[in-house]
Amino acid sequence: LKAIGLVQRWLLNYSQWLPKHNHAVFLTKYDLLASKGDSSTQGMAYVGTMCHIGDSVSIVEDIGGMATAIVAIHEIVHSLGAYHDGINLSEDCDERMNYIMAPLISGSEDEQKFSNSFKLSKCSIRQIEMFLASLPGELITKQRQCAISFGSHYGICAVSLTF
Repeated sequence: LKAIGLVQRWLLNYSQWLPKHNHAVFLTKYDLLASKGDSSTQGMAYVGTMCHIGDSVSIVEDIGGMATAIVAIHEIVHSLGAYHDGINLSEDCDERMNYIMAPLISGSEDEQKFSNSFKLSKCSIRQIEMFLASLPGELITKQRQCAISFGSHYGICAVSLTF
């Protein structure tokens, strides 16, 4: 995770020259090593950091083709609050079903498992929904959300009407 810290620091130092973003994905050809020296690590991200300025970062080892895209999606989903299938809040989702949040990328000749590698499990969907439900304007005010969506001259209505 030292690499994530370095990338976060780089982002903060150069943020004034970068486009506004909610998450940054860094691709590298370097072999990523987990904290215990495991070379099979292909991506890194913190769970539940989406929209947290400076923290919402993932690093993905460019292993080529579609596999790199799947790893990038996997790391973005971590940032959206989802853990690996089979552990923590995803214990009831079998990692062997090969959904996006399976701990390991694995090819499969089984048509269903291959198809699952492009989908989120019910556990991942539930965790993302929980994450999104916990953020109604907590990071960006309603006023700012309105301005971002529709322009700086838009805002929320101060009058509360019920019909």
